[in-house]
Amino acid sequence: MAIETINVGWEFTARDEATGDVPKNLTEEGHALMQALLSIEAANPAVKDSAVSIDTGEGLVTFELSATGAGLLGAIEVALSAIRSAIHTVGGATHDFPTAPEMMDGISFRAGHFEAEPV
Repeated sequence: MAIETINVGWEFTARDEATGDVPKNLTEEGHALMQALLSIEAANPAVKDSAVSIDTGEGLVTFELSATGAGLLGAIEVALSAIRSAIHTVGGATHDFPTAPEMMDGISFRAGHFEAEPV
């Protein structure tokens, strides 16, 4: 199987589970997520060029990274694993997190890139 490298952009809406409001510490959580991704990058050469963007007004968290794996599905698995691991590292939960095959249904392809939104 051919090795694939993909660029991923995935946006989440962050809300306090109790109140539904944007978390007050979203900026700090964004910094912690970035540090977690950098640690993952250092340990896994299949993950590169990570970035985390935070919009505190809208409560948006955007992950961006490049992932390499065995074929497209393998690269998606690497990306999802990195993002999920970063979320867990900062104490976040990922119930109902999609699998790589589930993500294949919601991906929009564009010149070797994909964007994904949670299902």
